[in-house]
Amino acid sequence: MQLNSKNNILELVITILIAGILIWALIIQPIIEWIKQNIIILGIITIIIISIILFLLPSYLKNSEKIAEEYKKETSKQKSKKIKEIKVENRIKWDRENRIDEERNILAEKIYDTNIEKKENNLLGIKQKKIRIPIPGKLKTQIFERAGHRCQKCGRDTTPQIHHIDKNPSNNHLSNLIVLCPTHH
Repeated sequence: MQLNSKNNILELVITILIAGILIWALIIQPIIEWIKQNIIILGIITIIIISIILFLLPSYLKNSEKIAEEYKKETSKQKSKKIKEIKVENRIKWDRENRIDEERNILAEKIYDTNIEKKENNLLGIKQKKIRIPIPGKLKTQIFERAGHRCQKCGRDTTPQIHHIDKNPSNNHLSNLIVLCPTHH
């Protein structure tokens, strides 16, 4: 049995050597001979390939710059889109908060039922004094920040006060409120 396995190994080694010689004789040596005979042609082909690369390289670089610029523009568009989305989200949140304030004002008017009092007082000839509903703190902050803590008529920053444009002290809607100094209030 040992003799048989040694013969198998020897046969394998001989087969590998013969295969190597055949590969050398039939493939590698003819390629080397062809390269020796055609070295000038290979040189010319190499020069042509390098020339083509050098000719096409500037246009490739220009295109890659254009692609990079388009990518930057697209990125800027995405950023501005994100900013717009955030503005819309903030606007929705702001509207929700103001709607709550408006609903609170309407609710306060219903609680005090100012319309009935107005009708009664008009019948009696009494001038109605409107009920002043306090301006919520968040809304005050928004109004002062919007005006830069300055009078919206003269620009002074001396003791700014919030003023109801329509003179209705129960209308605390943001569009009805401005900041004025004591002189213009």
